[in-house]
Amino acid sequence: MKRTLIALLLAGCIHPGKATRQERLDTASEERVRYCDGDVESTLEKIRQDIHSTEPLYARLQTGPKNNNYSTKLVGARLYVPSHPGLTPQELERMLHCHQARSVLGEIPASAADPFSIPDGWIDIQVQPERWGLVVQLRGQTAEESQLIDSKAQALAAAGERH
Repeated sequence: MKRTLIALLLAGCIHPGKATRQERLDTASEERVRYCDGDVESTLEKIRQDIHSTEPLYARLQTGPKNNNYSTKLVGARLYVPSHPGLTPQELERMLHCHQARSVLGEIPASAADPFSIPDGWIDIQVQPERWGLVVQLRGQTAEESQLIDSKAQALAAAGERH
């Protein structure tokens, strides 16, 4: 069990605890310097409108000594984004880190349908390539953050379907 918890912690599936507000601000300041080198908001708006679909992101946790003792835990959301010319997974991840940092620092207004940033929280963002586009995985640090991320992602996808 101890090995499983360590492996999940190192893999980013669970977090050691919620960061303080000052720690989030410090991280946001560092990420703003590291990732923000231009206007990312107009590109992200196009991405938001193009989201193909979303689904809850679950972690599978071993709950007992036998191999078949598992439970699932909601940890965030997975968003499917079609290919955009010139947009690599690394570039989209950089833009999302910049967006989150600017949102935490109050440089851009928070949006109720923005799964890429949450009030008083920090999201683990990972972007992976798929044959047809990109998969964005958003993980919260707490059960409440994870639920909020998932509900915002679903709202964003539903809004995109109406356009």
